[in-house]
Amino acid sequence: MRMSKERMAKAQEQLKTISQEDYVKVKALANIVRPLRSVLHKTPDEYGMTDWRDIYFPSDDGIPLEGWYIPAKGGESDKLVIFNHALPMCRVGFQGHFGEPWSNYDAVEIDFVIQMKHLTDAGYNVLAYDIRNHGNSSAANGGL
Repeated sequence: MRMSKERMAKAQEQLKTISQEDYVKVKALANIVRPLRSVLHKTPDEYGMTDWRDIYFPSDDGIPLEGWYIPAKGGESDKLVIFNHALPMCRVGFQGHFGEPWSNYDAVEIDFVIQMKHLTDAGYNVLAYDIRNHGNSSAANGGL
């Protein structure tokens, strides 16, 4: 859904009069309800996990989600860890070290892939996926 020309003109006028302090607050609130999409900046290959594969499955309401299945080192096991991520991350973690806009949250790298390596080395299969509107999973609810 697009804004009408009238609403856009009104928003542009308000932008001229809003204080910098209030503008920062509005931007922060907007980022909470429409999170920044993290990107997959590495794969399990970087840590020597070569038998992984991409997976695709629908959420309960049909939104396509994407992820990885990484078998335990030495082959399949009867143990499985389902790896969920927090916001505004993705299955890889978080790339704040890449600079803006991600560093506006925090200028650090959070690396989930190395944690997956530790789990597979310990004999666990890993299923890692991106929740809707994050990583490579599909968008839903207008990105909210």
